[in-house]
Amino acid sequence: MTLALAISSVAFAQESFDPRGFPQPPSRRAPTIGVESDLARAYADEDVHLSASYEGSYGDRWYGSLQTLSAGKRFGDHTIFVRYRPGAAQRFGFGSLVEVPSEDRTASLTTSIDYREPFAFGYTFSPFKGLRVGMTWRYYAEDVAVEEIAATVDTATFDVEIVEETQTFAPNVWRADVGVSYQAREDLRASLGYANLVVAAEGDAGVDPAHLLRFEPTGIFGVDYDPLPRLRLGGRVETTGSFYLGVATSFSLLGGELSLGAAAARDWRMTPFIAAAQPSIRFAGDVFAISVVGAYYFSDRTAFRSLSNFLDRGVY
Repeated sequence: MTLALAISSVAFAQESFDPRGFPQPPSRRAPTIGVESDLARAYADEDVHLSASYEGSYGDRWYGSLQTLSAGKRFGDHTIFVRYRPGAAQRFGFGSLVEVPSEDRTASLTTSIDYREPFAFGYTFSPFKGLRVGMTWRYYAEDVAVEEIAATVDTATFDVEIVEETQTFAPNVWRADVGVSYQAREDLRASLGYANLVVAAEGDAGVDPAHLLRFEPTGIFGVDYDPLPRLRLGGRVETTGSFYLGVATSFSLLGGELSLGAAAARDWRMTPFIAAAQPSIRFAGDVFAISVVGAYYFSDRTAFRSLSNFLDRGVY
């Protein structure tokens, strides 16, 4: 049984960007559950695995919240896991002014969009030593509220009144990813995954498609190589043009194991070419691990954008 706690900063970019840090250090001690950088291998071979992560971001002040609660169980060659992610949420708000000539006034209208990924479920199977095949299902929910100008007619007097009305929508999406990984040697492992293989939406009737989350079908090829027993090099390349490169090392300390890692990420939707750097540190004992993971983006992710710019670029 393994217990793990991770503390991280906001770090979500391309499909394989891993909030646990990347690559996972050359150790079998208490990794936290996650499938972002390897769709076929949620966690190592512990019989039971429990983990939690806390995430925050720092601008003018620190904002933080519980990010994930995860649990996994192995049954022989089969493993299952479930992940609850209350922290995987983002809200966008936009305001606009609209002239109402018939009433000689200006109306202030707002559009708000909330995205969440509350749940994920996964299953992996190892048909023989070194090979793993897995599938992950993730559930996304949205809340869209759009204020609009509408005309109402008084049936008694036939007077026309211009009012602000709010249309609300609550679409949701199930997404399925698949992956396979093979450890050819003790120091070399390759993985191949396909994100957004199946995307099933419901409750999206009447919603402007530009308001909806966008799911780009993405192939992911990965390699982890240990040139030395305590050193790991990792890389992920996506068919979108994104990539993820990192290095991690570990050594014994105070009866446990201390791991250090650093990664760089390229995201096809972001500038500059190298979009983010991700340092990580982790200390693991026999039945627990605690890690701190950060992400520094080389662009201003807090800049104001217009609604038209948002709808054109979308959220992935």
